[in-house]
Amino acid sequence: MELITRTEGQLSHHPELRPLVFDIPVIMLEYTLSFLNWCARILQRKDEVKRDIHFLLVPQLCQRIEAEELFHATDSMPGLVLVQIPYDELYDTFSIQASLCHEISHFVGEKCRNRRKRVEYFSKSAAILISKIIFRCYDQMLVNQISDELRVEILNNTSMMAVEMVAEAEKWILRLCEDEKTYDHFKDQVFLSGFSVGYLPSKMNMLTPYLDHYLQLVREVGVMFREVFADVCMLYMLKIDSHTYFSLFRKELNESDSHSRELFYLRIFVSLRACGKSMPNTEPLHALQREMDRMDGLESENRLIPLSIIRQLELYAKECYQSFGQPDCQELKELRKAFLNASSPDMDYGLFRKNIEDYRKLLLDKWNCK
Repeated sequence: MELITRTEGQLSHHPELRPLVFDIPVIMLEYTLSFLNWCARILQRKDEVKRDIHFLLVPQLCQRIEAEELFHATDSMPGLVLVQIPYDELYDTFSIQASLCHEISHFVGEKCRNRRKRVEYFSKSAAILISKIIFRCYDQMLVNQISDELRVEILNNTSMMAVEMVAEAEKWILRLCEDEKTYDHFKDQVFLSGFSVGYLPSKMNMLTPYLDHYLQLVREVGVMFREVFADVCMLYMLKIDSHTYFSLFRKELNESDSHSRELFYLRIFVSLRACGKSMPNTEPLHALQREMDRMDGLESENRLIPLSIIRQLELYAKECYQSFGQPDCQELKELRKAFLNASSPDMDYGLFRKNIEDYRKLLLDKWNCK
């Protein structure tokens, strides 16, 4: 008994010896790598420059799939993306494929991402947010002026990545709040337009306590642009129906606070509308639909993300969806067939094995060409 206890203690202190590690379905790992590379090829098919991206798949004791870019792909060096997968999800083939298709979209596919359009729509969204929160005003002239200046700032950053895009907006807001001349200039524009609404703060120190809140909202809008794009990619590539797509969020919706739930519903709503899909029978989505369909243009006072920003998100998402083009290529049709087969309880194991063998052959051909 003492020997057994001592052995168990040794195992618990050596992660590489834990029994759980040896209970990984290796064939599922290989199929998952095959699926990841399949999605990457499809997302890159319209890119003028196709860069290699390698995936490091690591099963972990974690809550959800997470992907992190360790090395950015260049012309001379492939990129490397670390993908961490919860052990239990390796057996949930539908969920893992849908999640991976979403995650890979954050790192692959330049043409369909429409970076310049994203800068345009994000700048307009950030301008709407700044106009609402700092100036208490939705005047179009003010929004356009702020948007134009923001767009110039962001475009001066050559990478135009989502993170840098938000960082430029944050710097612009900080400058606006710290520089009284800049603030007074925009404030005068509001008064001159004749459409100012509510009370305009006259002293800079009135804005300072709320600055972190403003910046957080801008970050959340930036994240929303990234997440909506990735969801549109997933919906397009896998042809998931509305109710199945909604089911992917049940856990997050149940465990989130009210603000996070609002953001999840907003993301679901925009992604489905952009892809021309129907709304699931859920009241928050129907309520958002009613607000968006109103013709009076009124904004809900208790909505942190204004409807006018939701419209910018939807315009961007639609452009991304349309950029995929028609008709579907043969490789995409085969991907959907493999996805449905691997997700089915009545899986065709022969087709499943063939997909893995095709991936092995592709790797061998690739290495033989080097």
